[in-house]
Amino acid sequence: MAQDVRITCINKSDRLNPRERIQSIGGTNSDNTKWKLSLAAAIEGIESGRWRFWVHAGGQSVWVVIATSSMDKNI
Repeated sequence: MAQDVRITCINKSDRLNPRERIQSIGGTNSDNTKWKLSLAAAIEGIESGRWRFWVHAGGQSVWVVIATSSMDKNI
């Protein structure tokens, strides 16, 4: 069964650019230690069923999904 994990921070090379790809995600464990995963590791964890990530913003919690676009084919 997948572990539910809250994402509280992201890293991008240009943080203010909404079109910039996320490079890594992170958060805090229940023991207050910090964790950080590369985008590739997070995607692999979602696809393998190891993790289900969620975020809380604007007063709502939502699940994170893997998105693709036609631009991804050129990367």
